Amino acid sequence: MTTLTMVQQPVSADESTWSLLSVVGDELVSSTNSCIVATAVILFFLLSYMSTPRLDPREPPLLKPALPLIGHIIGLIRHQARYHFILYRRSRQSAVTLPMLTGKMYAVWDPTMITTGLRNKNLSTTPLLVSSTPPLTGVGKETMDIIRGPNGDCALVDDVLLKTGPAMAGAYLQQMNAAALSDIGDYLSQIDEASVPDLWMWIRRLMALPTSRATFGHGDPFSKDPALEQLLFDFANDIPKLVLGFIPATIAAKGYHARAVLQEAFIKYYSSRQDEDSSTSGFVKVRAREFRGYGVRDDDIGRAEIMLPFAVMLNTFPALFWFFCHVMSRPNLVERIRKEVEGVTSRTAEEATLDLTAVDRTCPLLVSCYRETLRLANHQVSTRTVLKDTVLTDSKGKSYLLKEGVMVHFSIGASLRNMEFWGEDVETFKPERFLRFGDKKDDVDPDRPGGPRAMRTAFIPFGGGQHLCPGRNFAFAEMIAVIATLTLGYDVEPENETWELPTLATASIVDAITKPTTGKKLSFKIKRRREWETIRWRYRI
Repeated sequence: MTTLTMVQQPVSADESTWSLLSVVGDELVSSTNSCIVATAVILFFLLSYMSTPRLDPREPPLLKPALPLIGHIIGLIRHQARYHFILYRRSRQSAVTLPMLTGKMYAVWDPTMITTGLRNKNLSTTPLLVSSTPPLTGVGKETMDIIRGPNGDCALVDDVLLKTGPAMAGAYLQQMNAAALSDIGDYLSQIDEASVPDLWMWIRRLMALPTSRATFGHGDPFSKDPALEQLLFDFANDIPKLVLGFIPATIAAKGYHARAVLQEAFIKYYSSRQDEDSSTSGFVKVRAREFRGYGVRDDDIGRAEIMLPFAVMLNTFPALFWFFCHVMSRPNLVERIRKEVEGVTSRTAEEATLDLTAVDRTCPLLVSCYRETLRLANHQVSTRTVLKDTVLTDSKGKSYLLKEGVMVHFSIGASLRNMEFWGEDVETFKPERFLRFGDKKDDVDPDRPGGPRAMRTAFIPFGGGQHLCPGRNFAFAEMIAVIATLTLGYDVEPENETWELPTLATASIVDAITKPTTGKKLSFKIKRRREWETIRWRYRI
């Protein structure tokens, strides 16, 4: 038996008191720490429970964030559109339900579900368009009442969207192409030999005014004030902050100022009825006519339509940038495309005319590179609101219920990088990938990754349904014309012997094509090829 002997030492009253306080203090600290930990654990599970929406078994499965309530919100703010790539690779699901605060949102990544969802009339962009219009454009209450309609049917929005597509087709498209390509040809014809310090800015100078003049005609605000181009980028960069409608002059000062200057220019444009000039595109005319037909004042048309240059310009610039990079950084590819382009070019001693109407048939590699560029650079997220309960079926035949009132993110970017449809080389630029894109005889195995049918299912870079990008054919003509001309008539080399291509920047959730990272500029040298020194460039459309 062990005996514990307590040896008492004489102590003073102060020492005894401090010893007692020390013991009590240690107990209190230990108890407090335990309470904090216990409270934190209870709070975590409580928040997790509160943030877990009750689901119908037919809804997409729940994908919970590590941080309850706000985890997915933080992910979208931090990674923007690329957050969907992260979630898809983590879950490998066709669609999921994302809990957010006390609600939920659906994320759809399966190509078949995206295609059918974008065409489904029960899934609409109108609620989001209407709710975001006041903070984004600052139009007045009178105009918002017109937009919402007396019965809340938003008829103006539907009519404008319905007529926008036809306004960029047929004779309307022909007019826009002719105007833009004439200016682009003139710009390229002036180049003999040059060192270009910044490809991104060169692309912008090449494309901005031809595109804006073809769209807005002789009264084009950007032609009158070229400084508006940079303001357009400033405005676009701050759209995620502006749309919040919370002290925009403070949290989005640059974009707020840019919007004010842009709107001043566009209010003058519409108030003086320059949109009715014969040189103005049908795209602009038809939309303005619809607005006026519903009673919208000219000044509010100017405020609302600052989104038009955003639509026709800001995705073309980065798309052409990456198209240039992917082609010009591969000398062997340039040679192969050059031979194709020679077959659609006629020339005299002074002029060369590229027949763009024949490109689809006779330049398959060039077109394949264009599509492959869009596949890799596109990060678009198309947002819809479920107007009534809707069922969508994925590529494997599994059906999912989307509940009325819930917002849906259709990640087109995820579809364009889905390994099950594109194969294991999905992240690699493959010039020949689309050469058999239209080959229906090769569809022996419809589920084969990288097969023509699988690619046709997953290749939806322009969206779909009522919101199929109306400017897709206009942008195609512009970009094909530029790359075809450069490969045929010029030698393009890197300034420093090797091409050091930039990486993709943050994939903004408000646009479609990822811009290059800022910082180091991509410089290059350009020089006319022998026997093409004095040629002027023209295009048949």
